[in-house]
Amino acid sequence: MEFEVGDIVGLLWLDACRCRGIRFNTSVKESTIKTEQFTIGVFAGIYRDLTYSKPHIILVNEITDGAARIWDSIPQSLVLKGYRFGKIPFEFHIPEKVVKKMMKSIKPDKHYRRVKKLV
Repeated sequence: MEFEVGDIVGLLWLDACRCRGIRFNTSVKESTIKTEQFTIGVFAGIYRDLTYSKPHIILVNEITDGAARIWDSIPQSLVLKGYRFGKIPFEFHIPEKVVKKMMKSIKPDKHYRRVKKLV
């Protein structure tokens, strides 16, 4: 699946799981250790983290007055499926203050701005 900046997308991905009250030496079933998440947002690109240089998909969840305010970073390697629901009917940007904060931990990867094969 191919996403472009501004696409409304949904991602099915694996998240970490914490189990309590289950003895590890007993029968641990897949359902207790697998946590599927489904996140919907506006695709803003793929960025690589500075420490490991692994790609992260950025989904914007809240846009106020044309500026991205809340976003999720999902490691691309944990994505199981991706869905496109359409395109937002307006332009948006990520405020400079947020970009500076983002750039402290991740770097943009121009090669991944347009995703040919996500899953």
